[in-house]
Order: sequence, then C-alpha cells, then structure tokens
Amino acid sequence: MSGARGTGVRKARAGACAPLRRRLGILVLAFLIGAFGKSATAGEISSNGTAHPSIATSLPYNGDPIGLRALMAAYGVADDGTLLADPDGSGRPLKRRTDNGVYGVFEQQLYRPQGGDARSGITLFGLASGSPQDRNLINFWFQTGLVFAGMIPNRPQDKFGANLEYSRYSNSVRAFEHDEIAFTGVPEVIQDYEANLELNYLFQIVPGWTLQPVLTYVWHPDGGASAVDALVIGARSIWHY
Repeated sequence: MSGARGTGVRKARAGACAPLRRRLGILVLAFLIGAFGKSATAGEISSNGTAHPSIATSLPYNGDPIGLRALMAAYGVADDGTLLADPDGSGRPLKRRTDNGVYGVFEQQLYRPQGGDARSGITLFGLASGSPQDRNLINFWFQTGLVFAGMIPNRPQDKFGANLEYSRYSNSVRAFEHDEIAFTGVPEVIQDYEANLELNYLFQIVPGWTLQPVLTYVWHPDGGASAVDALVIGARSIWHY
C-alpha cells in the first residue's frame, strides 16, 4: 500500500507541475559534471617525452596525434631543467606521467511543439572542458548551440542547427613559441585561440537518406592570430540501408 501511495503522490506532484513547466517552456533539463585523470606507464611515454594516444584525455582533442606531440613539449621545459627551446639544453621534453581535467555537459529543451516528442522543438546544449596548462595543447574548450527539430509542418525529420565552438591554447604553448623566437630569431605564429561558428540544415530526401549542407566560419585557424579567417562550405549525406 505504501508503494502505491508513494507512486500516486509522485504522479500528483508531476501533474501539478506540468502546467508550470509548459508556461515556462522548460520540459527537460539534463546535465553532467565530472572529472577525469590518467597515469601513463613507462611504456606509454616515448623516448622523446611524448605520450601514447591512450593517455589523451582532453575532450576536444582525444586521440589527436598532433595534440599529443605537443602534450609534453608544450610545457617548454627540458628534462635537464633548461628551456626546451634552448639549443644548449638537452632538447628532451620533461616527462609527465599524468593528466587530468574537468568537464561539463548540459542540454535543455526550450520548446516542444504540440504533439511533438522529446527530440522535437528547440533545444539548447553546451559542453566545456578544462585541463592543466603545463601538459595540454588546449587547456580550455567549449561548445554551445541550438537545434530546431521538426519545426516545419509535414517535415518532422528536418533539423536546423547553429553552434559556436572555442578552443584556447595553453599559456605554456605560447611561452614555448616565444622562447623559440627568442633563441632562433625566426618569427613564427603565436597560437592563442581558434573559434568557429557553424550553421547547418539537415533534411530528409527520402526515408533513410538525409543531406546536410554546412556553412562554417573559422576565426584564427590553428590558433594563429595572424592567420586569415576561413569560410568553409560543405555538405554531409547519410544513407541508411
């Protein structure tokens, strides 16, 4: 009896809150906050101090070999205590056996059309991660955007999306690049951040086949402040059979 009574109370509370949620336009809120960490074994660190892909934990660059090559070198310190860019030093990066960070993810449905399911309507989402600057190419990254799904009558599978992404290069990366300029006298690009804005529209041609044109504008490609911004136009197509 107590279980049935408890179930009835929960249903009553949910029913009482439903009109308020509809008026506020708040239907679903999901979020996730966590931390990650990893220790490398001797076999996972190569002779030049870089890490094996299995210890890559930075969310936006997980498994990226370019990011991994900079993982240890980005700190800018050699294993003999000199600056890594110093030609009189060992030239071998200081080895780091651990990496860690924090991340967060959220998703909020702002609007659901009458008769629509949980995937229809307007949804706001966001992701972010942070990692130590002394061993990561990117120490802060976030992405946020809106998805409009099933908003056109008679086209319930169509979706329009807009998202903004930002990646910040670590201070240790910039320090290492400044050191290289100081020792060599050769100018080079100092990486600061990369950001992009993407607009896309996914429409169903026939059941099982979709086409998604994509328009992306990129600020500071590859983190270069002096790099020319880029406009990228493309399309994705998926066929389920």
